[in-house]
Amino acid sequence: MGLRDNTPQVFAFTNARIVASPARVYTNATLVIRNGVIESIGPGVEIPADAWVTDLKGKTIYPGFIDAYSSMGIPTAKEIAENEKQLGKHWNPQVRSHYSSAQNWKYDEKAAAALRSQGFVAAHVIPETGVFTGQGSVVKLSEDLPARQIIKSDFTQGLSFRWSRELGRGYPTSVMGSIALMRQSFHDATWYTRAHAQWQSAPATIARPEFNPSLEVISMAMKNREPFIIHAADEEWIFRANHLAREFDLHLWIAGSGHEYKRVKDIKALNIPLIIPIAFPEKPDVSKPEIAINLSLEELRHWAMAPSNPAVLEENGLSFGISTHGLNRKSDFLKNIRTAIKQGLSPAQALASLTTVPASMLGIDHLYGTLEQGKSACFIVAAGDIFEENNAIEQVWVQGKKHTVEKKAPIAGHWKIESGRLPGSTLKLEQKGNRFEGSIIMETDSISRKVNDVKWENNRLSLTIEKDSLSDGMRLSASLFGDKINGFGETSSGELFTWQAVREETEATEPSERNNKEDKKAIPNFAPLYPAMEYGISGPVEQPAVVLVRNATIWTQGPEGILENADLLIERGVIRAVGTDLNVPAGAIIIDGAGKQVTPGLIDPHLHTSIAGGVNEMGDAITSETRISDVIEANNVWIYRLLAGGLTTANLFHGSANPIGGQSAVMKLRWGANADELIYEHAVPGLKFALGENVKRSSNRYPDTRMGTEQ
Repeated sequence: MGLRDNTPQVFAFTNARIVASPARVYTNATLVIRNGVIESIGPGVEIPADAWVTDLKGKTIYPGFIDAYSSMGIPTAKEIAENEKQLGKHWNPQVRSHYSSAQNWKYDEKAAAALRSQGFVAAHVIPETGVFTGQGSVVKLSEDLPARQIIKSDFTQGLSFRWSRELGRGYPTSVMGSIALMRQSFHDATWYTRAHAQWQSAPATIARPEFNPSLEVISMAMKNREPFIIHAADEEWIFRANHLAREFDLHLWIAGSGHEYKRVKDIKALNIPLIIPIAFPEKPDVSKPEIAINLSLEELRHWAMAPSNPAVLEENGLSFGISTHGLNRKSDFLKNIRTAIKQGLSPAQALASLTTVPASMLGIDHLYGTLEQGKSACFIVAAGDIFEENNAIEQVWVQGKKHTVEKKAPIAGHWKIESGRLPGSTLKLEQKGNRFEGSIIMETDSISRKVNDVKWENNRLSLTIEKDSLSDGMRLSASLFGDKINGFGETSSGELFTWQAVREETEATEPSERNNKEDKKAIPNFAPLYPAMEYGISGPVEQPAVVLVRNATIWTQGPEGILENADLLIERGVIRAVGTDLNVPAGAIIIDGAGKQVTPGLIDPHLHTSIAGGVNEMGDAITSETRISDVIEANNVWIYRLLAGGLTTANLFHGSANPIGGQSAVMKLRWGANADELIYEHAVPGLKFALGENVKRSSNRYPDTRMGTEQ
């Protein structure tokens, strides 16, 4: 079998600044690791005789980051739908609580390297397919035997308001249907637990209940208080998730959206663990009037405020983890964190949100999150303060294994040559691993020519341009000075010259390499609006104690008919008197109604506005289990517009796609309130029934005739 290599892996890192935790920093300190575990740390640490010693003077060591919410290495919805049979698991393929991330996760070195380049050493990976998406696990971001890559297996449960079409176009087809499926599954899991307990204690009393892997996992997760984690697409979805969690006493986590600042005080009151993304919206295109006019105030405010979201959460005393979820380019992560710090997030909170907070949430803080004796040797070596510009991550160690972060050479990009033998020409340089490729488009003929022998060594560029029938060959060398190149050249005939080029801003230039002046602008911190959109108000309007409307034409809609020059007295929102020459209570707000008409607020008995995620649940003909109250949308400008038309109350109905639809909800149009405050709590419950043409339009579903609908 050969000799077994069992050489101790002992490394000592000396003379470093070590940020052991957000609250503990050592200067001129030493870190010693042995066989993937921290052996000692601090100033004056004795260096073992068998250690490989690295002098890190001028460098900073940080605990490795933990991505609290990721889908890295999890099969896609399409792959899951193609490869897995649902038979015997659950009647609805959207219920996938049995799905094990630990058994199905596949290490992806390219994806892991992208995360490591931003400082991550571990990730909480969770499936995103289905309504019950499956179990989440913590994995390490380093190549190893599969059995050694799982840090903690299958201990969270994923939920989603959005169903996955890849699993079939059955039930549900709406968000209210997804919530109803969750609710039914939690009820089923509760029944499942009780039925099995009854059969175990007294088997003669009931028939043996079936074994169902999906319900088994849900029931155990509820019993053991395992986290149920759900992605909330905006701040309103957090409150919908909280309703469900309260109903079934779930241990809820929220994977946020970056919109939390809009209702931060209400979110704080929920006391739910938060994981937020650092994915900011792109700059809106306002280049042309016809494009700019289509941008809403809500979009513009969010573009301006999104980088401040972490700071707003911190300012309001919320603790939160941070994830890369939602980032199209993982390479933007550190840049965005630094932007968030410019907008008020403290570096200490940023570090905690990437280390101690997720380690504690995920139950791995005995191994990860801080640099302490006995913990896993997972750390970052950076050129300086990691949250300051230009301090690159140089190494990431994962459980004692070194990973060198490939540096993007600053010479890569597009350069406009301003002087020399080729003024006006564009030089393009691209880095591919450790190699460089290039081309030059000469202004004289606009032809692109390949450049050869491109090298970037010791901060100096060199390359050659081959001679052809239209141009002389030459070789160039230069040094980089910020966004300028200055250097020398020589033609094939031996003529020497100087040349200069400046960097061009292009789509080909990596965002992290741009001199992005916009990042350095102070983004305005707008006053809160409720909702944070057109016509939003600054806060709840205080209800006056007494209001008196005088000398108005009052339409009583009762036996008294229309009263001319009459008064209306209101106390704390309730009409107390209608008549003439009413006494004016002390402190009353008086409204002169002369020439004005006063009527009762209008009521719409059948309205479909302000319903999020679909008005119809079309996955079945009878969907009376769905509830409009689950999906009322407070961030809907039509509430304001309908108020402007005199509407004060509306009955929100399920659509007409089914013979029996969902449960209706009566809404008071309280502009600026949250969804809970919109519901009129004293209304009589209702249920939508429908006849006619809409019901029979669903193909391949009974009923498809009017007589079938009636039956």
